[in-house]
Amino acid sequence: MTAARSGSVESVTALLAHGAKVSARERRRGQTALMWAVSENHSEVARVLIDHGADFDGRSTSGFTPLLFAARQGHLDSARILLGARADVNDSTAEGMSLLETLQIACPYCGENVEVVVDCSIGHQEYIEDCYVCCRPISLKLSMDEEGHPSVEARHENE
Repeated sequence: MTAARSGSVESVTALLAHGAKVSARERRRGQTALMWAVSENHSEVARVLIDHGADFDGRSTSGFTPLLFAARQGHLDSARILLGARADVNDSTAEGMSLLETLQIACPYCGENVEVVVDCSIGHQEYIEDCYVCCRPISLKLSMDEEGHPSVEARHENE
């Protein structure tokens, strides 16, 4: 776990070569080396672990998969590696946290409540999406809190 958490590709490779179990879990939190690697954004360590058969769909005692750990931290490189290994992009925790979230916002032009779908795997981001009621461009600013929950600020395009 420590080698994966610290990002040492050489140490992880050596441990695996000497029989370390790639999907071993911590007793307390049930986290694996892969979960630690993606939580700390050590994407190359994650790649080595996956290449050696690490379980990328297993859950910690808190219900998080490696992909959900990467998404919560906003680690795009690690998320891409996991998605390339066929991790489930539609996965969610028991509390409902997933990579794609639907949020309600008020259009800053017409005031109507509209739904926007946000990709939580990217973390903090800004983009433009048209209101589906008045068709005007809304500037959206997505941010993630410390627990990985998204919030969206909607503004006029030129604010």
